[in-house]
Amino acid sequence: MPIPDLSGFSLPETQQTAWSKTWLVISICWTVIRGFIYLALVGIAVMRFNSVFETVVVCLLVLIFQAVGNYFTALFRMDIEENLIHRAYLIGLYDKHGDPEVREAREQLNELGRHYKKQDVHYWINVTVNWLAYLIVLFRLIYELVLA
Repeated sequence: MPIPDLSGFSLPETQQTAWSKTWLVISICWTVIRGFIYLALVGIAVMRFNSVFETVVVCLLVLIFQAVGNYFTALFRMDIEENLIHRAYLIGLYDKHGDPEVREAREQLNELGRHYKKQDVHYWINVTVNWLAYLIVLFRLIYELVLA
């Protein structure tokens, strides 16, 4: 029984060139800038309205929007991690049968795992931005409902 072809999932060499390091820094900076823009838009949307009803409705809509976005992000990450685990189990089964192509498939899977782990920085930046947006919205709700 041959191992499924994972060549479509292979990634470039693991050596990080100056260009790939530069690209990583640029993408992290862009993620941070995009997060600040998002926080500014949330702050403007929440602080713009004067009546309690309008503020509460906008705050709830922002919270719903964030909940849906966080749900899909978590679902996507869990799906990728589950696929990596299933591929590792499959490779382990092929290894027990003594298939000679197991080593190459395992190297490709390890490369995919390393590439996936590089995206953790972007994920945690987005988690932090979403957490700060929740705080902005909740403070505005508390201010409108309790202190106003």
